[in-house]
Amino acid sequence: MSPWVAYVPESATVPSPADVLGRQAGAAGELTRSADVHDFFRKLAAAAPRVHVEVIGRSEEGREILLAAVADEEASLPSTSANAAVGL
Repeated sequence: MSPWVAYVPESATVPSPADVLGRQAGAAGELTRSADVHDFFRKLAAAAPRVHVEVIGRSEEGREILLAAVADEEASLPSTSANAAVGL
């Protein structure tokens, strides 16, 4: 397994990909449906104030295209209303 996905620290409050998907994300021979990846990011955003997720469009198949922003503890994430004010 790639060292990039071989270890994800456990948290009592923030879900890991394995918690939501049932396996490590990026594992060899494993593909994950986009709806399941979106579910993970939405659960991550609900549990962690440093994560912001929003829909920025739809694919040709009608699937949502998500934007996930992750900030460090000192940074603040933009609010959806702030994005709307500048046309994002």
